[in-house]
Amino acid sequence: MNSCKKKGHLYKYIDETLFCLLSGLINQNQHITYLITIYLGFDCVFYFRRKPAISPREMNALLDYHNRVRSQVFPPAANMEYMLWDEELAKSADSWASRCVWDHSPTQAMKYVGQNLSVTSGRYQSITDLVRSWNDERHHFSYPNRCSGSVCSHYTQMVWASTSRVGCAVRKCSNMDVFGSTWREATLLVCNYLIKGNWVGEAPYKTGRPCSVCPPSYGGSCWRNQCTLNKKPRRL
Repeated sequence: MNSCKKKGHLYKYIDETLFCLLSGLINQNQHITYLITIYLGFDCVFYFRRKPAISPREMNALLDYHNRVRSQVFPPAANMEYMLWDEELAKSADSWASRCVWDHSPTQAMKYVGQNLSVTSGRYQSITDLVRSWNDERHHFSYPNRCSGSVCSHYTQMVWASTSRVGCAVRKCSNMDVFGSTWREATLLVCNYLIKGNWVGEAPYKTGRPCSVCPPSYGGSCWRNQCTLNKKPRRL
C-alpha cells in the first residue's frame, strides 16, 4: 500500500499491485522516485509487505559464525563484545544489496557503519560459504597491525571488539558487474556493522585474558570469551 501526503493531508491510496510494479522500477532506477514526486507534487512514503532480507536460519548461521570467529581470535581478546543481530542494519543492507552493485555504500551514508561484501556465482551449500573468505584473511593479519600485504579489512571488521551489532542481506542478481566481468546468476551478500571498525591507527581489540576488560555496561558477564549482558545469549 502507498500513502501519499499533500500539504500534510492523506491524499490517496494506490492499489498494492500497481505499487509493486512501481517499486520494481524504483529499485532499478532511484531517479524515478524523484520524478514521481516532482510530477505528482506530493511526498510519497511507501509501505508494503515483502519477504525478509534474509531467513531466520541464515540470520542465526551468520551470527553464530561471526561470534565463533570473534571468540577464537589470536592473541586472545580482553574486550571482545558478543555480537547481536540488528534488524535496522539488515534493512539498510538489503536496500543496498537490491541494487546489485559490486561496491560499498557511499561514504557519507556509512560514517558510523561498517560494511563487508561478498559475491558468488551459481549455487552455494550454506550462507556461511559467503563469509569464509573474510575469516581466511586472518592469515594476512598480524596483531596489532592492520594488514600485511593482502587485504584483511573484512576480517578485522568481523573481529572489531566494539562492533556489537550486525545485519545482513542476500540478493540474487541476474547480471552483475564484478571488477569488469559480468557474472550471471550472482548472489550478493551485504553485512552492515555497528559500530564501524577499521579505524586508522587502532587495533581491532585489546589483548589479554578473555572478558578481563569488558565495558562496565556488561556487568561482568562473559560467554565464550566475549562480553555479554547475559550468561548465555538467546538465539534469534
